[in-house]
Amino acid sequence: MKAAFIRGLPGSGKSTYADKIINARSAEGRHTFHYESDMFFTSDSGVYTFNASLLLQAHNWCFDKFCEALSIGSPSDMVIISNTFIRRKDIQPYLNKCAETPNTEFRILRINTQYQSVHDVPESTMEKMCRRYVSIDGECIINDSELIWK
Repeated sequence: MKAAFIRGLPGSGKSTYADKIINARSAEGRHTFHYESDMFFTSDSGVYTFNASLLLQAHNWCFDKFCEALSIGSPSDMVIISNTFIRRKDIQPYLNKCAETPNTEFRILRINTQYQSVHDVPESTMEKMCRRYVSIDGECIINDSELIWK
């Protein structure tokens, strides 16, 4: 199974890039799981309601969905996790899970573009995230919408 970790600041296009991968794979008849912590805050009717006090729970939900996908997916499937992954420690549990799951290939894709966040992240929060954002060894830098791995 393949795992793609799409990281970037809010408004960088992580979800849009994930959708491009999903659409390309779907056109080839391949299945893709996709999860992001924002999904935890989105109702069945599509309404997004962020609650900072539930952020840890949202990240745990996302990790649980990732583990579930690894356990039920077939070798040709892919699971995409698109989150900010500001620090190495944010992504490390996912990388550890990949390492302990046989036949799991992964890529870390860093989106470097910046658009307007659809979630209205306050400027002060964005500035704080920018200051804490680190590079991760081995990540692929995406500066445009080119699909480099599917």
